[in-house]
Amino acid sequence: MVGYYKDPTATAEASRHGWHHTGDIGYLDPDNYLYIVDRAKDMIITGGFNVYSAEVEVRLCRPGPLLSRVPQRPNRAIRARNVRK
Repeated sequence: MVGYYKDPTATAEASRHGWHHTGDIGYLDPDNYLYIVDRAKDMIITGGFNVYSAEVEVRLCRPGPLLSRVPQRPNRAIRARNVRK
């Protein structure tokens, strides 16, 4: 890979030791299929759990009654923090 289009700074930040680090998070299932879950930059650690924005979006888009809320600011009571760099 040559790098990010017209963004040498982002290319330099993502390229280390001959590898391009995208920040994608995934897993292999028992049949060795690769699933991309989300980006590490979009992960939130709350109450000791890793919460990925894609998981929240999937659950919010399900049909039926909406029984959830997304705060606009970090909740200091549960010590939520965003992992973005």
